[in-house]
Amino acid sequence: MLGADWATLPADYRWGVWLGLATGLCYAVYNIGLRHVQRAGNVGTTNAAASAPVAQVLAMVSLLCAALLGLAGVAEGVSFAIPSWQALGWLLLLASLGHCLSWILISRAMQHLSVALVGLLLLAQPVCAFLLDILVLQRQTLPREWLGLAFTLAGIFLASLKGRARIPAQPA
Repeated sequence: MLGADWATLPADYRWGVWLGLATGLCYAVYNIGLRHVQRAGNVGTTNAAASAPVAQVLAMVSLLCAALLGLAGVAEGVSFAIPSWQALGWLLLLASLGHCLSWILISRAMQHLSVALVGLLLLAQPVCAFLLDILVLQRQTLPREWLGLAFTLAGIFLASLKGRARIPAQPA
């Protein structure tokens, strides 16, 4: 899938592949953990402190990630200056719609769908980003990238069919 012999790839490229795999693993653990927090809050507990609302958990995770990224930025000497009020407006719009609203909707859907189905649906996000990159930014796309897109969509489709076979028939 990498398109070349692993040993001939540059070290930075190989490091990026390993980091990408680690990111996927961390993302899976995050989603399963979020699902666990939701189920712990729904298991007939009368103690409100037993589980925080999902929006609160998402806010805490976001603040923790922002702090860690901020520390990484300071360590790398990156400037946090926002260049204009317009840029600040776009950042706030992206944060509120692209992050907060999206994750609240995803976490609410996780309460009603299986982890496997949610994982499959989340694969649609990079596919949509790729298609938007082509349509909006006129990205030049190689045939192997189109093939990768086709494999991804086929995998999502096939995995969703497997899940349907296990659903019992509903009484009329």
